[in-house]
Amino acid sequence: MNSFIRNLAFLFLLTPVFLLADDNYLDHYKKGREAMGKQEFSQAISQLEKAVEMEPVSSNKVRDYGVQFISYHPYTYLVEAYIMWQGPGHLEKAQEYANLAVKYGESDPDTFPELKAKVTRLRRIVDAQLQATTQQEKPSIPLDTVNLLISEGQFQEALDQIDILIHSFPDKPILKSTKRLLQELIQKTTTAEKSEQTHKKNLEDFLIKARRGLSEGDLETAYLHYLYVDVLDPGNEEAALFIEKFKQNLADQGKTQEEIALELTSYKTENQDLLNRLTELADKNKKIRNELEILQNQMSQMESATQPVTPQVEVTWDPKPVKDEEREYHLSATINSNIPIESVKFFSNGVLIKTWENIGKSHFKMPTIQNFSFLNYQNRLRLEIRDIRGNIHNDEIPLNIPQSTNKFFQHFPKAFLVFVLFTVSYVYMSRQRKKRQAFRERFNPYVAGAPVFSSSMFYGRHDLLKQILNTLHNNSMMICGERRIGKTTLMHRLHSVLPALDDPEYQFYPVMIDLQGMVEEDFFASMDHEIIDSLAETGIKLPEYWEGTMNVRVFTKRIRQIISELKSHSDRSPKLVLLLDEVDIMNSFSEKTNQQLRSVFMKGFAKHLVAVMAGIHLKKRWDSEGSPWYNFFEQIELQPFTNRHAKALIENPVKGIYSYSDEAEDRILELSNLKPYVIQRLCVNLIATILSENRRRVTRKDVDRVFESIQKEKEQ
Repeated sequence: MNSFIRNLAFLFLLTPVFLLADDNYLDHYKKGREAMGKQEFSQAISQLEKAVEMEPVSSNKVRDYGVQFISYHPYTYLVEAYIMWQGPGHLEKAQEYANLAVKYGESDPDTFPELKAKVTRLRRIVDAQLQATTQQEKPSIPLDTVNLLISEGQFQEALDQIDILIHSFPDKPILKSTKRLLQELIQKTTTAEKSEQTHKKNLEDFLIKARRGLSEGDLETAYLHYLYVDVLDPGNEEAALFIEKFKQNLADQGKTQEEIALELTSYKTENQDLLNRLTELADKNKKIRNELEILQNQMSQMESATQPVTPQVEVTWDPKPVKDEEREYHLSATINSNIPIESVKFFSNGVLIKTWENIGKSHFKMPTIQNFSFLNYQNRLRLEIRDIRGNIHNDEIPLNIPQSTNKFFQHFPKAFLVFVLFTVSYVYMSRQRKKRQAFRERFNPYVAGAPVFSSSMFYGRHDLLKQILNTLHNNSMMICGERRIGKTTLMHRLHSVLPALDDPEYQFYPVMIDLQGMVEEDFFASMDHEIIDSLAETGIKLPEYWEGTMNVRVFTKRIRQIISELKSHSDRSPKLVLLLDEVDIMNSFSEKTNQQLRSVFMKGFAKHLVAVMAGIHLKKRWDSEGSPWYNFFEQIELQPFTNRHAKALIENPVKGIYSYSDEAEDRILELSNLKPYVIQRLCVNLIATILSENRRRVTRKDVDRVFESIQKEKEQ
């Protein structure tokens, strides 16, 4: 019994604690902040004033129920709440709480510096609004403070002042227009500052690296970084001076102008990606500065709109008939005003057709209303223009459509002739524009030293490609030929064409595998990895990656599993095509490994598996009866191009942009021995040469110079 009484007494003593916990000042503070977030200002004031009644002293660090530290600054929120509430005596209360915020350290620069700026700004707004309310006899909007803040570049403070004035003058469009423009200006100013900082940092970094290269005698590094500087800061004296000295240094080494131009072009080509990115950054920075300047001009117009001036609006109409004898028009107009325009409404015969809001400019070109159909022959068009002061201006014109009894075919010959001339002119101008654009962008389509991936640059092997595609249904292929004759390019073309081949019987799944550098012990595992990676996008269920070495038995089992999955995902019979490039490496493998790989193609799933192998020294070794691959492949030996195919490779990629003289073309055919790689290498350097000299035609002299330069590079 005594124990029960003690427990009851303990609970009785705890009861006030729980009751008090329900009425803690932090609860009211939290509810007040939540109400502010919902813009329920009356509720926020009620909760925050309860909080300060229970705890009047602010704190930068107080522990809440979650054992976390928060800041307790009720007075700053009360200032904002009273300003936005607009109730009786709200400005006086806002002033009172602003003073308390300062008193209790909510604006102490050492503890909470951002609040000082906030409270100071709010106090200035309160003072300005109190002053405005004491001048009721003044009919105009009190924008002096706003204009002063804007002129001082204090856009955020001006925006806060505008918010106050909007509550006092809700029917004044100039305030909303100014607010919208200020918000854009603040955002664009921030973006411009960040962009300018990035621009300056990049410029400084490149200058430092350029000077370091110069001091260390690394002229190439210095040249590249001064080149970057010139892109970011065109006309930079330091960069321009060094670039000229660098060119002179090359000349002092005995190099010709053509060699200098070729070398400088190679520097740019090797670093073209970075140069392009820097150009984009410089253009973007310039665009941002221009946009900021436009906004600043608009802001100046907005400021001038608050000064006493007689509104003047001028409208120029421009209705154009779509066709003769039809009541269909393209309608547009241009409006000029000495006060920025807030909105424009377009009426036809008293009916509202279109409205444009939030214009904020003194000049407005009405977007053309295309193919507007009139029901009547006699019509009236009207524009209702509202400026940012709230003044409304109307401009109305008659539009009388002539009625005619002329037949359609009376004008048909003339119209048809105009159409033909226009079409021919348009096609011609489009082609000329594309040519000029390609020349400006230093267009050079040739590829030297790497496989050709673009279908537009695939020349001379189309008949061979068709032959291979027809053979793959039932046979594997061996492609052999000398180095750089186009084997890898042909393999990549097969890889691109096979998946989309519209074959009634088979769905082809090509897998490109480069054997260069592959070691024998990892051979089957590496092949397996390449197959899984290549087929990942098909959506079929694939085996997990194999760790470590793999024998032929495991490899065969996994191939069988993959083919089984392909069968279930295709409405045609699947054909897995292994495109094995650089298979010369297999000449160094043991006969056992070669025999094991061949055995994979002899399994029960063989009709779903073929190979196309490409290499240099295959024919003699693999044709012998002792080879595991004897009599296994259909063989194709790649030859140089025919004259017709070689000419197509020279002319077609640059047709209409650059040209070759007949002598130049014949010389390229002679020097290249019709080998595609040599043709591509000559052409890529020839185009670079004429571009450096701002020309569009290649001569025989150019061909001889470039060929001589290439030969010197080989000797070095």
